[in-house]
Amino acid sequence: MSDFRITTTIDAPAERVWAVLADVERWPEWTASVSRVELLTSAPLGTGSRVRIDQPKLRPAVWTVTLWQPGQRFVWESTNPGVKVVAEHVIAPSTGGCTVTLTVHFNGLLGSAMGALNRKLTCHYLELEANGLKARSESRS
Repeated sequence: MSDFRITTTIDAPAERVWAVLADVERWPEWTASVSRVELLTSAPLGTGSRVRIDQPKLRPAVWTVTLWQPGQRFVWESTNPGVKVVAEHVIAPSTGGCTVTLTVHFNGLLGSAMGALNRKLTCHYLELEANGLKARSESRS
């Protein structure tokens, strides 16, 4: 298993950050780590929802939401032979705003190998997502 994590402080209310984060179809507007998002199940997003995500340098992946706690966190996973990737998005209120933690776990028979192989890209994409989320959330009125 390989785990990658980034935490950032955002100078905006958790509710505003959640509104940006939960609107996954608009992610390509604020993070270069995602080029296209397509909901495969009816809106609104929630447990059991399926989403197809296209990312530069990666094959398109279908993600299934496995945990949905509005305003606080969501988890989704994508599975390929030998590898399950789990991504967690957590928002915690803090003084003057909130803290966001983004985590990616590579699990399964090939999880450690895939995590090692994609280490640099995964860390870069987490940074792009955290910075983009921060910029979009702090600029919204």
